Amino acid sequence: MQADWYEKLGSWEQALSAYEIQEAAAMAGGIENTTILGQMRCLHNLGRWMPLHDLFLLHWEGFQSSLSRSELQAASTMGCWAALATGQWTDIAGFVEVPHFPASPTPLPQAPGRPTCVLSPAPVRSHCFATRPFERV
Repeated sequence: MQADWYEKLGSWEQALSAYEIQEAAAMAGGIENTTILGQMRCLHNLGRWMPLHDLFLLHWEGFQSSLSRSELQAASTMGCWAALATGQWTDIAGFVEVPHFPASPTPLPQAPGRPTCVLSPAPVRSHCFATRPFERV
């Protein structure tokens, strides 16, 4: 069975194993970005933050020149989650940029409890900021 089929079935362990087999088979010719992104999705869904963080940092430079805009946004979002979960705050500065607001900012549209993400035109980096403070449950 192919790795993406396991993903669609929600079998993240089996999908991760299949992606690792693809990676091992492709080592001589170079690993495809789809394999790396697949591994990242599996690690993210399994909650394995440290391996996800390490994998993201290993491939981040290559991703910036080879991924489409939507793929780059998905990869940077997963990398951001991994950095936050592992407490690697300084790593976030390398791939996330906070938008600059004027001294008297205009009110942002409120999206209850949802972060707002924006992509800058150049360089391509994802921007995430909360529209309202997090509430304790």
